[in-house]
Formats: sequence, C-alpha cells, structure tokens
Amino acid sequence: YPALLPDNNRLIFSSNQNGNYQLYLTDFSSKKATQLTFGDANISEPIVSPDGSHIVYLSESKYANVFGIDLITKKEERITDATKMQLFPNLSKDQTKLVYQMTDDNSNIRSSPLRVKNLANKSESVLENQKGYWAKWSPVNDEIVYLQNEGLVESLWKTSPG
Repeated sequence: YPALLPDNNRLIFSSNQNGNYQLYLTDFSSKKATQLTFGDANISEPIVSPDGSHIVYLSESKYANVFGIDLITKKEERITDATKMQLFPNLSKDQTKLVYQMTDDNSNIRSSPLRVKNLANKSESVLENQKGYWAKWSPVNDEIVYLQNEGLVESLWKTSPG
C-alpha cells in the first residue's frame, strides 16, 4: 500500500522494479522516485510517522519483521526480531510506541493478540484480551482501534494499552 507523507508532496510505495519489492520515495515536485531500501527480502506495508520523519515497514524473508528508516539520515533499524510472522505495524502519534500483531501462521491472522513495543526502552507488552488485526493508534490520544473477526462478522474495537 502506498503512504502519503504529511507534506502532501511525497509518497512512499513498494515496487519490484529491480527484482524484490523495495521501498521508494516519490517527490511530486521533481517527479523522481528514489529507492530507500535494498536487499533480498521483500518490503511491504510502509507506514509514515505522524511527523513524516520515519517509516516503519515489514521486511519479509522467512518471517516478516518490522523495520524502520529515518528519512533524514536514511538509517535503517530492525524493530522486531522474531521467528513468527509480524503484521500491520503502526506508530503512535508521539512516535514512541509501535502496535503490531504476531502470529504463527496465516490461519489466525485475524485473531492473534495485539502487541505494543516501547521504542525507547525496547520493552514489549502483549495485549492478550485484544485479539484482532489492522490495529491503528488514534491520532488524538493513546488509544488503539482494531478490527475483530468472529465468523462472518467484523467489528471495530478500541483499547488503551495502559
């Protein structure tokens, strides 16, 4: 999925124009696309930080892990390191926390517990009672909204991670 930066003049997207899917930054003024990530893993799901200075994304080799890149320094950082699939990363408004989900396989993508990682001290908590997917931080407070799926019914929930 492409992601528009807050300046409304740049767009991040994933493309396989050089083999594997990598992230590119397009500047609408210059009409130039600059490759941001390089490597053998496929890169997907770019999420732009609220201030537009960072991007978090999934790097998928055997397992999907969450990485981040500083758009000013172009420095990449591994945020999660697990031997399970990690999905749907999203940054808090103040950019200090990451919500995502981790699952063993595709069969429980819509029912795995949400996780919150503190990016400053690297601590992580599992929200055992909040099983869902596509979690997003509220743009106005410290709440997380997410979808839950029960049978054929999807519902929207929210939680405060504490």
